[in-house]
This record gives sequence, C-alpha cells and structure tokens, in this order.
Amino acid sequence: MTRRIAVYIVVTVVLHVAIAVGSYAAMRWAEATGKPVFRNLVRGLVFADVPKYYEHANNFAEGMIPYRDDPIEYPLFALPFVFAPRLLAGSQSGFVALFAAEMLAFDALLVALVAWRIAGSGDLDRLPSRLAWLTAFFATVSPFVMGRYDAVPAVLGFAAACAWFSGRGALGGGLSALGALVKIVPGAVALPGIIGELMGWTRPRGRGTMAFGFVFLAGVAAWFAIGGSGVLDSIRYHSERQVEIGSVPAGVLWLVGWAKGDAMAVFQDHESLNLDAPGSYNVARLAVYVQAIVMLFVAWGFVKNRGRDPFRFAGAAVLAFALGGKVLSPQYLIWVMPFIAVQNGRVGRVARPVFLLGGILTMVLYPWSFRALPQLEPWAFFVLNARNGALVLLLAVLVLGSGDGEGSLAEPTLPSRLS
Repeated sequence: MTRRIAVYIVVTVVLHVAIAVGSYAAMRWAEATGKPVFRNLVRGLVFADVPKYYEHANNFAEGMIPYRDDPIEYPLFALPFVFAPRLLAGSQSGFVALFAAEMLAFDALLVALVAWRIAGSGDLDRLPSRLAWLTAFFATVSPFVMGRYDAVPAVLGFAAACAWFSGRGALGGGLSALGALVKIVPGAVALPGIIGELMGWTRPRGRGTMAFGFVFLAGVAAWFAIGGSGVLDSIRYHSERQVEIGSVPAGVLWLVGWAKGDAMAVFQDHESLNLDAPGSYNVARLAVYVQAIVMLFVAWGFVKNRGRDPFRFAGAAVLAFALGGKVLSPQYLIWVMPFIAVQNGRVGRVARPVFLLGGILTMVLYPWSFRALPQLEPWAFFVLNARNGALVLLLAVLVLGSGDGEGSLAEPTLPSRLS
C-alpha cells in the first residue's frame, strides 16, 4: 500500500511540474504570436515579486539588517524561504529559476501531505480522484505557485490542521503559529483549534492553544529583536493598503459605480493595482472589521456544528481570511486547495466543482487577461465578480453544509516523521 501511495505522489508531482512549466511556456508562445486575442496577457505578473526578493537577499548578503536597514513587508520567518535561492544563485535569472524550483518542491510536499491525509482515512480507492482534483486546482494557479512563496504557508497551514485535528495539538498549534509568522494566513487554522480546545471538543485539551501562543510570542519577540521599530513599519505597510483591484470589495464597488455611471480609476500603490471608486477609501479603512466579521461567521458555524469536522472549518477559516480582506491575489487560492481536495461527504462533492470554477475564472484574468482590469473593461469585472461569487458560495458551503454519514477524514493521518 505504501508503494502504491508513493507512485500516486510521484506521478502527481511530475504532472504538476509539467503543468507549471508548460503554462509558462504557453505564455511565452502566446506573446510571440502577437495575436490580438492575447493582447491582455501579462506574463510579467507571474514573477513580478521575485526580483524584489532577490534585491532583499542581496542586501542581507551585504550585511544589511532586515527591517532596520532594509524595509521589508514580509514577516520574519518568510525570509529564510525568500532568501534561500541566493545561497546558490549569483544572478537574478538564476535566482528566479531556483526560486521556482523551491516553490515546486513545496508543492510536492503539499501533494504528499494531501495523499497521506486521504490514505490515512482507510479508503485508498479515493486517492487517485482526489489527487486529480488537486491537480485540476493546481492547473488554474500553477504559474503563481512558481512565482510567489504562497506554497510555503499553504504547506504549514495544511500540516497544522492535519496535526491539530488528529491528536497532535502541540505540533498543530506550533505549525500554525510558525505559519502566521511566514504569511499570517496559517494562523487562521487556530480559530477552530482554539475554540475546539476551549469547548472540550478537541483533544488533548489546551496543548495546541499553548503551543500556538508560545511559538507566536517567541517569534514576535525574535522579530522585534532583529528588526526593532522597522517591524512596525512592516505591519503598517499592510494596514495602509487600499482596495486591491481583485478583491471582493473592489468587484462590488465597480459594479455599483458602473451601474450608477460614476467615474472610477485604477492606481498603483503599495506595489498593487487598486480601485479608486466612490466609497473605496472608507471600505479600505473598515476592511479589517469586515474581515473579522467573516471570520466570526466561520466561528459561529463551527460552534453551531458542535465542533464536528474541525478540519473543514480550518479550511473555511483560511478561505474567510482571504475573502474578507481588501486584497485578493490569485495565489491566495493555493492556501485553500488542499483543504477542498480532501474534504469528504456531501460538502466535498459540492465544494470541489465550485472551487474549480473559481480557479478557472481566476486563470482567465490572472495572467491571461489581467491588462483588462486596470483598463476597467466591463467584461473583466463581470468575470472577476463571478470568480469572487464562486468563492463566497464556497465559503457558505463549507460553513453551512452538513455531513451525510461518509465521514470527514478527521482521523490521524500525518506521517510519523512529521509527528
């Protein structure tokens, strides 16, 4: 059985690499044709951030202290993953290639975790179809798996949920906190984790919560010890951002403005394209409260479900974190896809096609038609709102859906090497 699982993992990983490299090659070919149908393609969007990673890595290699001497927007524990290619690469092109390989390696680890999670349920016959779904999800965002570092928090968040809700609370809480210091979102797994322990639904009680608190506080202390007041500048960078063009609020604001005939514009700030529409600045100011409300919706659903299927609600919390904010980049879907791939029962059967639809609509815009968004072309915003609507529907399915007796894949499934 172990050999069979390994074969499934290897085949899936090879397929993922082929899809990612092939999708980028397809973009280069499309650009070379010069055909009008590809006029809105923005291939540079894929690796847009990696030159910045290279610059920060060079600054560190030259002795500059992150945050103190070199302002960086990423949390402290993101830096080892972002800087790692610089150990071998002396040029920017080499850095980009090694970074892509590093992220595909993390995707391979994610595939392995998903396979172990499914196989651990005792129903190995489901493994091929679930890995096929995961591969379909991957295909819609594959360029951004290579070009951003979101595969790292995706692995940490998913591994945290696997551990926390299979009796390894201390490991799960620690991984969730570590992930929060890589890119915040894995910390969302702590929402059902802490609630479950407080209510006595998750055992052993208290270990995950204490581990989360200890690792997070220790990490923040280390962050301030290294970065000093520059850490506050890094945090402030995100709080000052405006409504990013791909977010749920941006889609709604554009739709209202378009219907009313209001003047709207797109501007670049904080290294992203943002929508300037009536009410957009107020929305940006209130976004953190909206995000909190969406997260509370997940917490309410978990309590209403009396702590059953915490793994599903961990995935819902991750999705809620992405949807509730004022930024919704295409790579955020990477965080969610392993949770949807493993979800069992009626909820899983509904969630997978809905998420795939959201991924396909994301791919249409990012990067194949991205130029149409800053040009405020109506069709692009209709596609955007359809994508966001699919993801909102997915959140409702995860929070409000009920099981049908098929189980929730909540049994211990982490490989012993991770425990």
